[in-house]
Amino acid sequence: STTNTITSNTTTTTIPTKCLACKDATGAMMRHTIQRRAIGPSDVHISISYSGICHSDIHTGKSEWGPVAYPLCVGHEILGTVVGVGPEVSKFKIGDRAGVGCFTDSCRTCEECVSGEENYCSGVGGNHGTYGSKRSETLHPGGVSQGGYSSD
Repeated sequence: STTNTITSNTTTTTIPTKCLACKDATGAMMRHTIQRRAIGPSDVHISISYSGICHSDIHTGKSEWGPVAYPLCVGHEILGTVVGVGPEVSKFKIGDRAGVGCFTDSCRTCEECVSGEENYCSGVGGNHGTYGSKRSETLHPGGVSQGGYSSD
């Protein structure tokens, strides 16, 4: 049976995470620490082992596709190991391998989500990019999602 476990960091407001972040529109990266939110009820905390690099990361890091809030940790196509889950999570347990594509946090209830096409989510809030999405402060400290060139 799967046991859902919430790691001890759920009692904190943020999780300090080391990353490589674009510091400005040159796209140059620097070592940086971002604050990830604590694990929520339906969250899966992944210790990141691998993260792809692609032209999306390069164009975004150089602010070629629109304004960017720097510093920004880019990186999607994330693979790693589950190190914590919220109490509503039933499909993952600590120790499982997990991956994340280029979109996160769909509504899970609209017609598109129910048919397995979360990337077309039309629900309240829609889906969000793995990094650079402007979101509420309750979803991400600083209001911007951060990517996978990081330890967590």
